[in-house]
Amino acid sequence: MSKYIFDSQAAFADRRAFPRVTLAGDPAARATASDIAYDCRIVDISRSGAKVKFQEPPARLSDIVVRHDALGVLAGECVWQSGSYVGVRFATAIDLPAA
Repeated sequence: MSKYIFDSQAAFADRRAFPRVTLAGDPAARATASDIAYDCRIVDISRSGAKVKFQEPPARLSDIVVRHDALGVLAGECVWQSGSYVGVRFATAIDLPAA
């Protein structure tokens, strides 16, 4: 049974267009959605999206803009939400700074 779980997780990971990484610096960011600003942290990020944790769970989101000191302005859409975590797909692929 553990082989099945491992295979499922590997298959899920293979669906990602770009690998996810954690930021070397401060993950603190600010997000804006529906004209409301939120404090948040970038949990992990790839060229095509990010997992973002909000201090206060936001209302249902669609379009979102995340601002980070090192990465700049990241525009995208919310593709999933679970509690205070949100998955963001960027409108265009970004360049990540070298680690």
